[in-house]
This record gives sequence, structure tokens and C-alpha cells, in this order.
Amino acid sequence: MSYLTQEALDQLSAIRQDIHTYPEIAYEEKRTAGIVANYLRQCHVDEVHENVGGYGVVGIINGKKPGKSIALRADMDALAIQEVVPQGEERPHCSVIPNRFHGCGHDGHTAMLLGAAKYLAEQRNFAGRVVLIFQPGEENLSGAAEMLKDGLMTRFPFEEVYGVHNTFDLPLGHITINDGPALSALDNFTINIKGNGSHGATPHLSIDPIMIAAKLITDLQTIVSRNVPPLQSAVLSLGAIEGGTTFNVIPDLVQLKGCLRSYNDDVRQLLKTRMQALVKATEIGFNCQIALNFVLSCPAVINDTTLAMSVYNGIKKQMGADNVNLSVVPQTPSEDFAFYLQHAKGVYGFIGINTAKPVHHPEYDFNDKVIPFGVAFWASVVQARLPL
Repeated sequence: MSYLTQEALDQLSAIRQDIHTYPEIAYEEKRTAGIVANYLRQCHVDEVHENVGGYGVVGIINGKKPGKSIALRADMDALAIQEVVPQGEERPHCSVIPNRFHGCGHDGHTAMLLGAAKYLAEQRNFAGRVVLIFQPGEENLSGAAEMLKDGLMTRFPFEEVYGVHNTFDLPLGHITINDGPALSALDNFTINIKGNGSHGATPHLSIDPIMIAAKLITDLQTIVSRNVPPLQSAVLSLGAIEGGTTFNVIPDLVQLKGCLRSYNDDVRQLLKTRMQALVKATEIGFNCQIALNFVLSCPAVINDTTLAMSVYNGIKKQMGADNVNLSVVPQTPSEDFAFYLQHAKGVYGFIGINTAKPVHHPEYDFNDKVIPFGVAFWASVVQARLPL
């Protein structure tokens, strides 16, 4: 099944581990982007463009015959967390930069797409054009938007776009393609409650933002349970409450931080509308000031069902029926791959790396044994969508 020699796979593993050793977070990916661009040039990719939307890299590979253009996307950025090597494990490629860590496997995503670039540039056994997107800034859900803002679609137009993410809970190299929703929309929010402070012994002189926050937290939890249709999915989670400093002082201000997740645009708007209504009612009822702000938003990743079936059949043909399944169960995280889907139809899949720890765990490490499966995945996508 391998599309590359063992020597080439060893080189990709070395590149992956080098990127892991020197991780770069969103919009700091200068070194990583340089490695990517240099490798693409060594592979004789037709065009290599750097500094797209920050440190984004775009490569172009033309097939043996003309045809449509499709895009393959990998992310490059790391997380701002500290890597922890499990006791008894040797990890010579452990991050040497404090509080920087490839804990989501983007180093592996980059290596897999580089391997595909090598294979596709050597063989060119497809009709059309492949646009390789190596994206910065995925972890803060803005890198795709920045590349689009920098003219990605006008400079390197494509009709379809594909992505893949590693997951620890699937067998090595096993691929899941979602038929429809794949990842949720995300809307982060803050709620600032401005009351009137007082001594704890004279609460009647206050407008107590702590008590108001407690009431509002409870009310917000009714949105999903009593407003969202039972056959739809949504999450409203509060992740932080900040206010006050000591035992006997009622503060002026309390801030709540949380997130919404959903898959349907109507449900997404319903969540926001009901939040705004409850905030306004609470503000009037308690004679206080409440400001609700949505501070980060990302659409849901919704796979095109026709393309999903095409990719599924292509992988099944190239990699075997035991190595792929078609799923209708979406994942709850979010991905800025969704912004590409506002401009082109596409599919986002998942590939198993069979590790003990999930992504974003401080002991996580990408499994290099999946690289040939990742290359095969990309090759299967191109062969399915750009057949000669």
C-alpha cells in the first residue's frame, strides 16, 4: 500500500520529529514554513508560494492532463502548553521550547501532506491541478480566514477542498469519513455583569453581581433543554466565573466566559437569540448592566454528502474496505477548515494513530507509523476526484 520508499518515509519521519522539537504556535511558524517550502521545491512541485496569510505555504502540482482544481490542506501550528514525556518513555524529539508543544499532531499532518506532495509530483497520475495548503494559525481558528483574506481563492482557485485530522481512538491508519456534519460550530462569549458593590454586612445597599451571575447561569442552561429541538444537538458551557476578592465585600463586577457549540445554522442563531433575551431580561429585572459579547466564532464543518461518498469509495478501492468507514456521528470540537467550505465544497476526515493519549494531552505524541497511511489517504482522494 505504501506510495513512497522506506527512505522517503524515514525522511518524513525525521522532518516530523524536527518540527516537533522546535514547535511554533499560531503566526510564529516561520521555521516550519521554511522547512515545508524547501521540501516542496526538492520534490519539484510546480509552484511554491510563501507568506500567504502569515506564514502559510501554497504548492501547486499539475497533473498529466488538464482538469478541475482541488485543494488538500494541512495545519502547521503548535499549542502553547508544556510537553510532558511519560515516565519510562524515550522521546529524543521532545520540544526544547518551554510552553510550546505539538500536542495536536499538526507536525504529523504536515509530514503526511509533504509525503503526498512528493508522490503526486513524481507520478502526476491525475487530470487537473492539486493545490497544497499548509496553513498557519489553526489552533486559534483564524488561519484559514487569514489565507482567504490574502487572496487564496483568487490566486489559487479550487473547486473542492479536503482535510484530515489524527485521532487516538481509531486503529492505526483507519479512516472515518463523515456523511454530513463532521465538526461543530463554535461561538465563544463573555458576559460582564456590572452591579453595585457593598460591604457584605449591608447587601441591601448593593446590586449583587455574584447573585445575578448565579441566577443567569441557571437560566442559560434552560436554552438547550427547553428551546433546542430534541433531535438537534447543541452545547452551552460556562468555563469561567471571575469576580470579587475577599470574604466580606460584594464586588461591582462579575465576568462569565463560555462557549456554544452547534451543527445547524438555525440552532446556532437560536442559541444566540435566546442568550440575548435572557441577558436583557436579567438586566431589567435586577436593574444592572450586562454586556454579552461573542469574541470568537467558527462555522460548523459540514461535509458534502456526494463528495464524502466519492472519497469513501476511493479510499475503499485503494486502501481496502477494512481501512475506512462512512460515519454519521459528528465530533464536538471545532476546526477553521469550515471557512474554506464557505467557498468550495469539501470533506474533512479522521485518521487513527492508535496512541494512548488524545490530542491536547501534555503526554501526547504523533505516531510516525501512520505517515504512509496518511500519504495513501491523500493519494486516494486525488485519484478519486481527479481520475485520468
